[in-house]
Amino acid sequence: MPHTRQFFYALALTVCAGFSLLAQNAADGSTGASAAGAAPEPVFAPDGSTVQLGEWTARNLWLRRGTGVSSKDSDFWRHFMHGLRDDKGIPVAWPQLFNSPDEAQKWLAGEAARLQCPNIKTSNFPVLLLDGPHTLVLPKPVLPLSSLSALKGRNLRFYLWLKGENCGTGSLWDNAPTVVFSLKDGLDNLISTTESLFKTRGTFPWFCYYIEVPIPGALNTTPPAEEAENADQSALLTFNQGNGFLSSLFGNELVPPETLPSGGGLYLTLKNRGGGKAFFSTLSWENLGAPKDPPRSSWTDAVSGSRAPNPDYDELPMHIFFGLDPDKPWNFLHGNHATPDITSIEGLKKYLSSTSHDWFHCLYGVANLGYIHETGTILKQCREFEAGWTEVLLDHLLRWQDLRTGLWGIGGTPNLLISQAVVEKCFSPAGLRRSDQPLRETSWLAVRNTALPNPELLVESILSCRVQDAAGRPRGWNRFAFQDQKLGQEQRYSLSDLGSTCAAVQLLAQIGAQQGSPALQKTIQSALYDTWEFVLQNFFSQEYLWRQTDISWAVTTPAYMLKLLNALPWLEQRSDHTLPKPKCSVQEQPGEKIRVTWEGQKNRYASLRVYAAPAALGQGEISEKHVVAILNRNSSSQFTTDPLLLMGKILAAAGNRWGITAASEGADYIAAKMALLPRNLTVGDGGNELIFPIPGSGAAEGADAQAAADTGPLKYYVTAVTPYNVMAGLTEITLSEGAP
Repeated sequence: MPHTRQFFYALALTVCAGFSLLAQNAADGSTGASAAGAAPEPVFAPDGSTVQLGEWTARNLWLRRGTGVSSKDSDFWRHFMHGLRDDKGIPVAWPQLFNSPDEAQKWLAGEAARLQCPNIKTSNFPVLLLDGPHTLVLPKPVLPLSSLSALKGRNLRFYLWLKGENCGTGSLWDNAPTVVFSLKDGLDNLISTTESLFKTRGTFPWFCYYIEVPIPGALNTTPPAEEAENADQSALLTFNQGNGFLSSLFGNELVPPETLPSGGGLYLTLKNRGGGKAFFSTLSWENLGAPKDPPRSSWTDAVSGSRAPNPDYDELPMHIFFGLDPDKPWNFLHGNHATPDITSIEGLKKYLSSTSHDWFHCLYGVANLGYIHETGTILKQCREFEAGWTEVLLDHLLRWQDLRTGLWGIGGTPNLLISQAVVEKCFSPAGLRRSDQPLRETSWLAVRNTALPNPELLVESILSCRVQDAAGRPRGWNRFAFQDQKLGQEQRYSLSDLGSTCAAVQLLAQIGAQQGSPALQKTIQSALYDTWEFVLQNFFSQEYLWRQTDISWAVTTPAYMLKLLNALPWLEQRSDHTLPKPKCSVQEQPGEKIRVTWEGQKNRYASLRVYAAPAALGQGEISEKHVVAILNRNSSSQFTTDPLLLMGKILAAAGNRWGITAASEGADYIAAKMALLPRNLTVGDGGNELIFPIPGSGAAEGADAQAAADTGPLKYYVTAVTPYNVMAGLTEITLSEGAP
C-alpha cells in the first residue's frame, strides 16, 4: 500500500543544428539591413568562442575552458536559463533597431555597464538601459519581412542577457523586466504577440534568458503593393503565445497594436514597469527548425531541482510555474537570494506576509504550498518540514478567506481565479464527483485533510456576480467581479471572459463534489448547465476554435476552454429514464451490415447512438467503447451534434491550430473519455437512416473489429442523446424486429 500511495503522488506531480563558421547571409535569415549592406555581417570563430559584428565582439569564455557545447556542467544553470547557451545565436546590436544613432544614444548605458560574466561571457555590445518605469518599443524590426519569408513554419529562439538593480517593484508577473515580440505580416496586421516567461526582479547579476517565437507557415510576407488581396486571410491568423492573457485577467494588457511601428516584421518591446534599473545586452537568435517541445526534464537545474529560468534569483512561484521534477531533490524550497527557507515556520511566515498584494504569488505560490508539502514529504523530495508547519499554513488560509463572500483574493479584494486555485489545491480531499467514475481520493490537495469552509456562501457569491443579459438570463463571468465600480464600467455588465468563467465553473464543480445537500447540488448543476449552454453559443467560431471573450472575433490563445469543459458533467455517461425512448426499426443488409432507421420526433435530441456489447455484459457496464455507430441530427449546429463527436471536432481543431491535446491542457477526464471511442466508428449526419458493418464481420475492419469478434455473441442497443449528453436509457434491439 505505501508503494501504491507513492505512485499516485508521483502521478499527481504531472498535473502540476549546425551553424556556419563564417558570415551568415540573408538566405539564412539574417536581417534585411545586413543583406542590403547597411550593417556588418556576423562572423563566428571556428570553435564558437567568439562572434563579431562589426566593431562589437562577444566572447564565449566557457568554450575556451574546454567544457564543450555538450557539457552538462551545472554551472551553466547559474548563468543560462535552463542551461541553454547562446554561442550559436546570430547577434543583433541595439543601434541597429533605432532610426538614428542619436535616437539610440539616449537609451544606451555607458561602457562600464557592459556585459562581464567571469569565465562565462564578455561582450562589448552596447547595453540598453531602462532606468525607471519605462516601456520601449524599438522602432525597427528585429527581423524584417525579407528575412521572415525564409523562416516560415520555423521556431526561433531569442537569447538576451539581463541584469537588474532594485527593479520590479509591485506585482511580480506584471512588473519584472519583460520582453514582448510582436509579429506583423506584409499587410501590417498584428499576427501574434509572444511575451517572455522569465520574471526575475530585484538585484541580480548578468544572466542569459531565452524566449521562443513561432513563425506561422501561412504568414504573408508580401508587402501590400504586391499582394493586397491576402488581407482577409492574414487577419485570421491572429493568436497569442505565452501568458500575457493571464495578466489581462488582473487588469494589465500586452502591448496594444497601435503602439507598434507601421509595416511588417518581427518587433521587440522591452518593459520595466516596476522601476529600478534593467540592463539588456547581446541580443541574438537561432533558427530551431520546425516547432517541437523539448522534454521539460532537460530544463531542471541539478543543484536546486528547479525548472525556474534563474533558479538562484527567482521567487517561489517561478519554481512551480514550469512544473516540478519528481526525479530531482527540491532544494529550491530551502531558499535562494529571493526567497526564504519555505520548509521552516519562520520562512513560511515571512513568505506569507509578503504575498497578499501580488496575484501571481497568490495564484502560483501560496495556493500550491500544501501540495508541495504533502508531495515533497511523501516522495522525500526535500528535507522534513518543521513540526507545526501545516498548522501555520492552514491558519493563514482560513484567515485569508473573506467571510463576506467566502472567496479568497488580493489585498482584501475577492478574486475568482485565486479562489479557484485555493479551493482546488488546498481544500479538495477528493476529485470531482462523476456519475460514471468512482470518487478519487486527492488528500495531497487538502491541507490537513480540511473540508472546504463556507461552501454555501461561496456558491451564493459566485452566482451573484454572474453577468446577465437585458432579460435577466445568466451569461458568464468577468474579471471585474468584486472590483472597484470604477473599473470596466463599459464592460463589467456585458462582457464575459473565458478565464473568469472557467474559474467559476471549476469552483462550482469542486464545491459540488464535497456537498451532499440536494438543494445546493440542484443550484450548482443548474448553474453549470446554463454556463455550458452559454459557452457553446458565444465562445466558439465556426471552425470549433474558441475566443477569450464573448464579444471578441479574434481567436488567440488556447487557454481555459478545455479545463472548463473538463469540469462540467457534459461528457459523463448518464441516463434519464423519464425521457422518451427513440423509435427505431432495424434490418440486416447485404454485405454483413445493419440498417437502423430513426423514426418519430427527434427535437429534444442531438443524436442516436448504437451500441454493440457482449451478451454477458450488463447494461450498467456498457460504455463509450461499445459505441459502433452515431447518427447526428444535424452536425451544422453544436446542439444537434452528438456531444462526443462535437468534443472530437473541438480537440481536432485545437490540435491543428495550437498543437495541444486534452491531456496537455490538464483535461484528463476528457482525454480518458475520448480514448474510449472506437477508431472505426460509423457516423451519419442528418436523415433517418444509419448503415454500419456488423462488428467482427468481414465488413468491419481493423483491430476494433477483431476485438469485437473476440468478445463472443453481441447484443445491440440504441439510445437517443440530448445535447447535454443525457441518454434516454438503452433499448435492446434485434435484427428481425423493431425496437419496442
